[in-house]
Amino acid sequence: MPTFGKRSLENLALVDHRLIEIARRVIPYKDFSVLSGFRGKAEQEDCLKDGRSTKPWPESTHNFNALGRISPPSCGVDVAPYFNGKIRMNLYCWLGGFSRPPII
Repeated sequence: MPTFGKRSLENLALVDHRLIEIARRVIPYKDFSVLSGFRGKAEQEDCLKDGRSTKPWPESTHNFNALGRISPPSCGVDVAPYFNGKIRMNLYCWLGGFSRPPII
């Protein structure tokens, strides 16, 4: 049965508990790697520049938590599946989409 590696666990630790629960429920059925959780400004700008993101800092769900604050745990996570023991970066996907609440 697939399990998370060290890097995936480190990235998952920076993600909203609801996304962690989804990941934990999926991993027994499909092996995948957690590529990214919370992103700081420099990392988000790099992701935007190289096409791994379509949103600038701090508009990505990777940049804010469920309270709308710019801090972990993030409301977005990137994952990529393994096929025949090899990670398939061309099939990576984003999970999340919790809306940023209004900051009052």
